[in-house]
Amino acid sequence: PPPPPPPPPHPPRRFFFNQNRAYAISACLVGSEMCIRDRTEAASNQGWVSVERVIGQLLRALAVAYPEHELKQAPAGDWQLRIHEDDLLDMLGNVMENACKYGNQRLMVSVQAGDARGDGLQAGLQIWIEDDGPGIAADLVDTALRRGVRFDSRETGQGIGLSMVSELLEIYDGDLQVETSTLGGAKVILTFQQARPAATSASLV
Repeated sequence: PPPPPPPPPHPPRRFFFNQNRAYAISACLVGSEMCIRDRTEAASNQGWVSVERVIGQLLRALAVAYPEHELKQAPAGDWQLRIHEDDLLDMLGNVMENACKYGNQRLMVSVQAGDARGDGLQAGLQIWIEDDGPGIAADLVDTALRRGVRFDSRETGQGIGLSMVSELLEIYDGDLQVETSTLGGAKVILTFQQARPAATSASLV
């Protein structure tokens, strides 16, 4: 008998990413210096956002979109970032979805805190997003961070891209790095500067 037909392709799996907002971010980031300055000044006036809550929200959405994947978050306690929540959702959501899209079946999210400062804040907070895919070769990292670059044109959907994640991070005085994960794929490291433990939120403004 003839072989069975191939399964239908997956529908687009972007459950949490707002494309209209992506275009607005893109227009601002490539727009005037005044727009960049306005966003930078606004960044310093944001409230505190729970990192654990945002990561949990994204993991739940990805579990629906990628039920075959093993999605894990390393225990690290709850931390807060001074950031617009939509910006954090956009940055983490884009990188985490890429990890599922281009990885095999494993995603690990970890939070690494820097040393405590005298004012109760931390000297930086890193969020590691790791997958077990092919990774990104060291000599291609700069290309991956270039605006508009996609390594696999077969995938549906359109995000803000690693380049815009990096540029958005810079508005919050952060940065993005790409390394090799112990899972065998890529490890994308997002570093934020204004962070604090959630347990201290009642005593800090």
